[in-house]
Amino acid sequence: MDALPSTQNKAIHIKAIHIVEKQMPVDQLIMIMYNSPSENTYKHFKMVNSHIKNGIVQVGQVVLLSPADAQECTIEEAEFLNVAKAVDLTS
Repeated sequence: MDALPSTQNKAIHIKAIHIVEKQMPVDQLIMIMYNSPSENTYKHFKMVNSHIKNGIVQVGQVVLLSPADAQECTIEEAEFLNVAKAVDLTS
């Protein structure tokens, strides 16, 4: 029987989407979604969700939740941003 590839040294980065239910400042949403977010968490969230305008998330807007320790934008996050921008255009 072949062994499964080792994931011991590979970081697992789980991402999720969130559909905003209540208009609020983006910093407030970050506080709600992350437990004690660091300054890097704020920066990364705002980078991958740069479709958010004027620092306010709108009802029905889609945002990406990345791991709190994420340091750079992944290909998937960049693709998500393109989709989120398109969704915002239809609102």
